[in-house]
Amino acid sequence: MYMLILTIFLFSRHMRQDDDDCMSDVFPLEDIRGNNHVLHHDLSYIPSGTPPQGSTTESMQEFTICRRPMQQKSKPACIRSSSVDHSLNSSAGLCEEPEHRMQDSEFQTVQSLEADRSTAADTLTRNQELSAESLSTESVVLVYKNKLIQLAQKCMIQHCDICREGVSVTNTVKGSCIKLSWVCCNGHIAYQWSSQHTVRKGLHLGDVMIAAAIFLTGNNYAKIALLAKCLGLAFIHQASYYRLQRRYIVPVVTDYWNEMVRNMLSTRKHINVTILGDGRMDSPGHSAQYCTYTCMDEQTKEILLIQVVDKRETELSSPRMEKLAFERCIKTLQDSQLKIDELVTDAHPQIAKLMRTRYASIKHSFDMWHGAKNLAKRINKAGLQRGCRILCQWTRQIVNHFWYCCQHSESTEEFMIHWGGILYHVVNQHEWGSGIHDNYEPVGQCQHESLGVEHAPPWLEPDSPAHEKLRQIVLDPRFVEKTRHYVSYRTTAELEQFHQVILKYASKRQSYTFPAFRARNFLAAIDHNSHRGRPYARNKEGRYVYRRKFNKKSGRWTVVRMKQSKDYNYLIPIKEKILQRRLADHTKLHERATLSYDDPRNIQPTIAPYQPPDTRQLVEEHLSRFQQHSDNL
Repeated sequence: MYMLILTIFLFSRHMRQDDDDCMSDVFPLEDIRGNNHVLHHDLSYIPSGTPPQGSTTESMQEFTICRRPMQQKSKPACIRSSSVDHSLNSSAGLCEEPEHRMQDSEFQTVQSLEADRSTAADTLTRNQELSAESLSTESVVLVYKNKLIQLAQKCMIQHCDICREGVSVTNTVKGSCIKLSWVCCNGHIAYQWSSQHTVRKGLHLGDVMIAAAIFLTGNNYAKIALLAKCLGLAFIHQASYYRLQRRYIVPVVTDYWNEMVRNMLSTRKHINVTILGDGRMDSPGHSAQYCTYTCMDEQTKEILLIQVVDKRETELSSPRMEKLAFERCIKTLQDSQLKIDELVTDAHPQIAKLMRTRYASIKHSFDMWHGAKNLAKRINKAGLQRGCRILCQWTRQIVNHFWYCCQHSESTEEFMIHWGGILYHVVNQHEWGSGIHDNYEPVGQCQHESLGVEHAPPWLEPDSPAHEKLRQIVLDPRFVEKTRHYVSYRTTAELEQFHQVILKYASKRQSYTFPAFRARNFLAAIDHNSHRGRPYARNKEGRYVYRRKFNKKSGRWTVVRMKQSKDYNYLIPIKEKILQRRLADHTKLHERATLSYDDPRNIQPTIAPYQPPDTRQLVEEHLSRFQQHSDNL
């Protein structure tokens, strides 16, 4: 059976070399230690009373490490086991003979080394921390298991150093790592090799890097595990992945983003800035659990701040989440001594009221894109009424005129002078002199060139039902009152594009815990800020590269100028910090973790309004219509 395994190292040395080289490179410390025992260069192994990480009761009943005196050309030290799992490789031809116990004279005492264990362990830990950067960037290859066994058999040790019997190669797969053992028929382990480094407590480097890669690239465990299953690839267990995510990956990503935020805010102290703000729910519909509110610098297009709110913080009310997240963003920006000169948001009613009452000193502008979108919706809805269908053909022209009026106006009065002219233009009257509104008496003419005899769409009849309906939309008092928020001609289009980046890391079709969802939003912001301002791609002739794109809504083909590919250079320091965090952790991976102070699960465990009943009770109460129907038959 062919099985793909993930290897960090290939065989780069012949197995017969000096003991100090073998033990420091081929057999890492964590593969042999049970109680923080360490490795010295003048010894092949340090004795321990516990089996190596990953061994089972059936495969290793008793574990002893034999220290042999250093020689000019010494053989690898012997690891003795009273019972070896011969089923690991049925083709090895191992013999199940009575246990061969070595005499006490064959072992050298190592009591003098006990006092040096802690010092050596600290030294190795510091060396591992220094090499975290090289480990995080090391190349990874795929190797077929049978090919690896074939290579091991060609480079294998011929005889056991203890009993001089022949040895065979056995293998053990743990997570994404494979370990090879050269074992004789008497159970003596003459040599062991591991395909990966270990980073404390027997945790393999490959498992850490797989978990980090899944999270940092915006993937989820289920899909990548299915990919590994399809390939036959040895893979990290699901429980191990989520433990690594909770203990190391999420905290490192959070710290990395917080440091980036501190640097950005510190450079903007006492400086007038224009902030773009927008909220995003984690799921479609009105049943969202999380709301992400993002603040962007309008000038530099950098994401300055992200606040994530759980509905448990708003008494399970989803509509209140965006307001709470907005308030937290404004408070953080003001506490950082930023001078918010203008704030651009959509026309969210709760935020608009908050700006009028609590933050009246800050100029509040509405996003042009959202305003034009809502205007188009109103026109298309009016076009569905009898006698008004012709309005649908004018939607695009009226929306374009709205953009033009906002761009060339500095006040509501000036806006209405330009805006009211659309009521004359649609009836083929391009000069006017009075009174489309009680408060405004625009006098002027259209700014376009001569339109010719034929014109599309067709002109409206004056005072027709369609014309009257358009008049109601154009001169709607609520719409006119909002125009003062549009004359700044601001748009949050870049924030809308950033929301597409969030979808890459936090899909609306997946559910996440609060820390994981927040960290995935931080990753999207790190991605955006790191690749902000990428230059446009050019071909060999130095010309810009374009891509054709068809818009299904407008039914038109357009071109998009392509940018250079992203480099994702920020992944290297994040992976390095993940490894350093693991190396600094002296606890085991499976130990129970505590919730952070800001985790909404401290409020209540789930979003359910009451505690769940017993599972057995739910099973007994569960009824199926199809099952009842079949029983009645």
